[in-house]
Amino acid sequence: DHGRLEEARPHAERLMSLLPSSNEAKHFYIAGSYLLMAGRLAEAEATLKRAIELKPQVPFFHGRLAVVLSEKGDTIGAVQEAEKALALGRSDNNPYSILLNVAYKEENWDEFIRLTDLVVRDFTREVTLPRAVIEIIAEGIKRQIDSHGFEPLAEGSPEEKLLQKAALWAEQMIQPPTPN
Repeated sequence: DHGRLEEARPHAERLMSLLPSSNEAKHFYIAGSYLLMAGRLAEAEATLKRAIELKPQVPFFHGRLAVVLSEKGDTIGAVQEAEKALALGRSDNNPYSILLNVAYKEENWDEFIRLTDLVVRDFTREVTLPRAVIEIIAEGIKRQIDSHGFEPLAEGSPEEKLLQKAALWAEQMIQPPTPN
């Protein structure tokens, strides 16, 4: 949203002017996030890398850097940072979106299924699943169905596994919470 970006500009510029004397990782993270939204990708990358140097164990820092690298077209770097974010613990939806996108584009359906399982595991019914993640999963499933047509699916095939996982995922995400 351009209006919100403009509203944040003076605060972000002030924060960035303090960065040379700061050792606070969160300052670099906030500034890097602003730079990403502003489309200043090279600056965002350097700023987020500094946040990671100061606090390498924060999954959100790696997740945001993964987004920057993805935006720059560095798929390998984006995947590496997304995987680091997930390995470090609970993050936002950025790592999932990036990894699902890569698996989808490469038509790596086994990886797509594995990631769908992770999404189901990490996001419960009480948490709203990020729309971007839902759209990537739905598009991947649709693409597999469309490419296979109406022929019977071979037992144990990646397509059959994907459809089984999709059915399980849909049940888990749509099922209403049980009353207490």
